[in-house]
Amino acid sequence: MNMKITQLYDYSKKKVEENRELYISYLKNAISCNTTNPPGNEDVLARYIQEILMEHGIESVLQQVYPNRSNVIGVYTFGTGGKKLLLNAHMDVVAPGDVLWKFSDRPALAERPDVRVADGEQMVGRNRA
Repeated sequence: MNMKITQLYDYSKKKVEENRELYISYLKNAISCNTTNPPGNEDVLARYIQEILMEHGIESVLQQVYPNRSNVIGVYTFGTGGKKLLLNAHMDVVAPGDVLWKFSDRPALAERPDVRVADGEQMVGRNRA
């Protein structure tokens, strides 16, 4: 890794460690949003993400594609010119169907069980990757 990437990684890791509980609460709340498709209902999650972006001073707009199905587009300016970074993700999940989900005995989608893995804790929820 070159020096700039190493510095960015170290800075990011430090910020994640400093704000760990806040980021976990963001993720728990996001996982709790029901975005099952069909019918699709990403608006609830898009609006939640937009709130978080606004809290951090990041401009954003909702782009309604269909009723209750919006994209959230956030723009953060790092400076003039130079390279750009695009983050993209989908917000809907498929219906569980007839298959028994491995964690179906856990009542809350965003339950954070005390499961230890090699690098920390594991978050369980159908809406997470």
